[in-house]
Amino acid sequence: MLGKSNLRKLIYYQALVLSMAFFETISIVALGFFMSLISDISLISSSNYYYHAQEFFGFKDELQFLFFLSIAILFVIIFAGIFSIFTTWRMFHFGSHLGADLSNKLFTHYLYRDYIFHSKNNSSTLITNIANETQRISYSIIQQFMVLNSRVGLVLVIFLSILIYNPI
Repeated sequence: MLGKSNLRKLIYYQALVLSMAFFETISIVALGFFMSLISDISLISSSNYYYHAQEFFGFKDELQFLFFLSIAILFVIIFAGIFSIFTTWRMFHFGSHLGADLSNKLFTHYLYRDYIFHSKNNSSTLITNIANETQRISYSIIQQFMVLNSRVGLVLVIFLSILIYNPI
């Protein structure tokens, strides 16, 4: 069912899915760090990382640094959301393309069958197979599998991030 071109595209979209999971994980982690800073602003002066970042960017006040950090994290979350929307759109587009490709292959297969095949099979059944069944395979199986795959990728990236941050 998958030709070389579609297989390359599938690998490309799987890389996009992993990138999407990575960006979503970064936005979740950034939001967690930001919430910890909001709850205890003294972390900026007590933590070496925050203190050096504040000095590097030249902020005199902790509130200015916190405002800058909130804007930066907002951009990270917006970028992750836009990238997620783009990746999901491309996955559904690819799933539809696979369904159309399958429909064309089935049509070509029926077209080049012999006369006896067409005399034994009802033409409405063949048309239903081409039009409806390939759509059902495309939307119910292929696209749902790709969505499932993207969510599994997100869970794995989040799980690995948690293990890296706090090993068992």
